[in-house]
Amino acid sequence: MSFDRRSFLKTSMLFSAAGMGLFPKQSVMARDFISNDVFSKGPIETLKEFKGSHEFTGDHDTAGHEIFWDKEGFLKKNGMIPPPTKTYDVIVIGGGMAGLCSAYNHRNEKTLLIEGHPQMGGNSRAERYENLSMSLGAAYINIPEKNDPLDLFLNDLGLNTAFRREPIDEFSVFINGKMQGGFWNQGEDFKKVFNKFADIYENDYPELPIYPETGNREKLNQMDLLNFKQWIAMNLGEVHPHIMEFFHQYCWSSFCGSMDDLSAAQVVGFIASDLNGVQALPGGNAVVAEAIYNKLKSSKVSMLNNSFAVNVKNTGSDVEVTYFEDQKRLITVRAKKVVMAAPKLVTKFLIEDLAKEQHAAMHAMKYRAYLLVNVLLSKKVPSMGYDLFALKGKIPVSERTEIEERGFCDIIFADWANHDRADQSALTLYIPQPYEGAQQFLFSSFTYEKHRQRILNNLGPWFDKLGLTNEDVIGMRMSRYGHALPLARQGFIASGLVEKAHKTIDNAIFFAHSDNWANPCLETAFYSAKAAFI
Repeated sequence: MSFDRRSFLKTSMLFSAAGMGLFPKQSVMARDFISNDVFSKGPIETLKEFKGSHEFTGDHDTAGHEIFWDKEGFLKKNGMIPPPTKTYDVIVIGGGMAGLCSAYNHRNEKTLLIEGHPQMGGNSRAERYENLSMSLGAAYINIPEKNDPLDLFLNDLGLNTAFRREPIDEFSVFINGKMQGGFWNQGEDFKKVFNKFADIYENDYPELPIYPETGNREKLNQMDLLNFKQWIAMNLGEVHPHIMEFFHQYCWSSFCGSMDDLSAAQVVGFIASDLNGVQALPGGNAVVAEAIYNKLKSSKVSMLNNSFAVNVKNTGSDVEVTYFEDQKRLITVRAKKVVMAAPKLVTKFLIEDLAKEQHAAMHAMKYRAYLLVNVLLSKKVPSMGYDLFALKGKIPVSERTEIEERGFCDIIFADWANHDRADQSALTLYIPQPYEGAQQFLFSSFTYEKHRQRILNNLGPWFDKLGLTNEDVIGMRMSRYGHALPLARQGFIASGLVEKAHKTIDNAIFFAHSDNWANPCLETAFYSAKAAFI
């Protein structure tokens, strides 16, 4: 069992679906009150036409910054905190995957879900153009074990049969434009590494401890104190250069970090799970977010987009939440329970009188940014695989020094999960930004054209293989995520800071987010939401 990438508390009575009523036989169809649907917008946007943008979509460069950096001034300018006007059973702050899952868990209660951006979904958003779906962020999940909570959840959403699964023997990479199929079957060096991770998955998985009852914390801490590069040296010895290059690209694509930055426990967990098999939906994890969103529309949950939370105050008898409704006016509401499903870099500014130790733990967390680019093609091309890593045939020195040469880490064929049924094709590129504070580089007026040209330069070998040229590009749409990924850095779990950061406050304020464990995946968001009220 494991928390983040496999089954979680599978035998624990804490997660008895029947005992907690998490999976009712029928959903609640009647509402006790009218939802503010006028302010609600789902994770998937349908494009009437595909225009290659000349600026970034995704994060806004100013959204919420005034609130977080000068809350006192913001409140004065907007009339200060008003008295509460409504009472809810539960308030969820943040409409990304963890927030949507949290609201779903409390859909039978009078719940308010607040999201600051125009769309729900967070990093799990997508765009549809005609019959082609393109992910704007998180793209896949691992295959859960039968009847564990995630499997039951996906079944409840009606999604289990919609996934396309990629068997590990179909895993391929591109090396200087040449496709290398059956990557792990190239020889004894490759099989040895694969078998090591397969053994770890089955017998020695690095579990993340939500509860003391699960996992071996001492062993996890020992592994977390190693970075991934050290772990390779100790457990694999010298490996084939193509494998080392793959590891490098994998770390940057999945974590926005290098093998020297990242916790061995975190990376080994991801790779071991991925080698057990991955599955994806047309449009990526946005389809999961959209399914939750649609379920919530016929529940007792009220949803607000474009309404940043401003202040969270624990009064002792309840929790008062003030938010800036539709970017126009301050509103205060109250509830007995509040779930903070926003990242800790935001949360630390919102909670009034947050304990110094908890604030310091939140402040210690680091985040990385990335760009995602969808390249729409004028020709229909067959998907050569799902997620192909772009290798150059040499071990990188550093992403920081080679970002110009490489351009992107990996390419997803956007219509692969749809079995190439769409009328057009698109390539989805992942481009990590190898430093903290990357948003300052992403908001420059010169950045868009620089990335566009770099991408075209590096797509050349791929296009040659696919029978394409730059003339076959209808357009590019670039999405930026300025604080997208919590950095799963070496020693952070062992330090205990992650637990201090998400420690429940007075059984009233709870935390649900992938950064609860600095572990950027849907599974972590899901299970942290499940654990919030236990």
